[in-house]
Amino acid sequence: MATETKFNPGFIIGLPPKKAIEYFEKKSNVLSWNWWDVWQSEHNKVFTVAKVTKMDILQDIREMVQKSIESGITFRDFQKELEPKLKAKGWWGRQTIETKDGEKEI
Repeated sequence: MATETKFNPGFIIGLPPKKAIEYFEKKSNVLSWNWWDVWQSEHNKVFTVAKVTKMDILQDIREMVQKSIESGITFRDFQKELEPKLKAKGWWGRQTIETKDGEKEI
């Protein structure tokens, strides 16, 4: 019988930088509307961002996270570099979107 590894996102904080980079590089991309759509321990193996439903957007975000981990850029620099990419693809700012339940989210 296989045992399921409990999801513990805090463990990565204690990893040496090289191990944290290796851990992140092994993750595959998964699209999801809600972070909770990805089941608990699945987060150990996948990279997802809530409300990202296009793989190119997820890849842009992932590349910036990867760059941040590897080079230690500040969160401000992370934002300054990522925001124009997301704006150019129309994935920035307030938008009204109808969910699968028929409700509207901004």
